[in-house]
Amino acid sequence: MVIGVSLFLATHLRVKTPKESGGVSGPTVLGPLLFEPRQTVIVLKSASSDVVSIHVVPAKSWEATQNVSLANPVFSADGMRRLYSVSFQLQARGVYYLVATSLDGRLLDEVELAYEQTGLAQDLYILSIAAIVIGAAITAYNGLRLFAKRKR
Repeated sequence: MVIGVSLFLATHLRVKTPKESGGVSGPTVLGPLLFEPRQTVIVLKSASSDVVSIHVVPAKSWEATQNVSLANPVFSADGMRRLYSVSFQLQARGVYYLVATSLDGRLLDEVELAYEQTGLAQDLYILSIAAIVIGAAITAYNGLRLFAKRKR
């Protein structure tokens, strides 16, 4: 139960801390990056093309030499221009690549992105609630067993 309460408090404290952001620049494939299942914002700061598509691709389903259309991105944003931003929520914690392409699907030579994750990490939140419930059930069971033993 203590572990569950600690995890619950840590999950809430991470929401209230100053927003963390990371900027990345370089070739078109950025990562691997660890993303959590919470609100994610990506801002296109600059790119070697006027109009860009950004794809969030799981690392386990994509290789850098592979075409992005074969990668099954979990999120894609088409038609982005400099200083455009896009917001989305991932469903699962994992390692992802940010892949920037031109509208015709070719990888760009240079791109600069900023990303930020805010809000509750849903998987940690659910895990903490489950640990609290299990801990409370174990504590209640032991308390009732001790009470029954004293009553005899």
